[in-house]
Amino acid sequence: FAKGDIENAVTDVERAIRWEPNSPELYRALAEIRMEKIRHLIRAAGQGTNVRNEFETTVLAARRHIERSRELNPDDPIVWRAQGQLYELIIPFVDGAEQPAFASYRKARELDPLNPSIPVELGRAGITFADRLQIILNQGNNPNQYGITQARQQALEEAGKALGDLGTQVTGFTLTPEPFEFPRFGDKAFYLIDFDYRGRAGDGRA
Repeated sequence: FAKGDIENAVTDVERAIRWEPNSPELYRALAEIRMEKIRHLIRAAGQGTNVRNEFETTVLAARRHIERSRELNPDDPIVWRAQGQLYELIIPFVDGAEQPAFASYRKARELDPLNPSIPVELGRAGITFADRLQIILNQGNNPNQYGITQARQQALEEAGKALGDLGTQVTGFTLTPEPFEFPRFGDKAFYLIDFDYRGRAGDGRA
């Protein structure tokens, strides 16, 4: 999505919702479009643009849309995965985002236990959280250094368990060609990572 395409897509889906106000699929689609905008804002922040207000507004809108989708169809694992993806996306930037990310992926796994993508996503969220804790540790002089170290180790252990669940095996991964930075973390570089995996249902990418 280019920026204009995102806004047009939002307008189109919102128009559709006026005709189908109880469609969980439409609310999920709207949340996923907002998530794409969040990705654009993260990259813009990495280039030095102040996007804080727009970032916060977009996150709140995405949360509202995905929660409405979940209310309309609480037993749909796709909705829970989408909610997990939203919170995973903001783990590096929003305190506490890891908890709803983990909980959402676990609920999706409960509803769709044979889907090999879900353990990979859960493990990926754990690694993302561990990376955030490592950033905090690297800053030093934290009075809770030991507790953060223990939390990071636990996050990595949980990620390892998730990646080993249901026989899912990560066979490779691909980084984005260029890292991007977020001013809050100074010169820390972030990459988007695509995982290749093999599970009971076959090979895939997440």
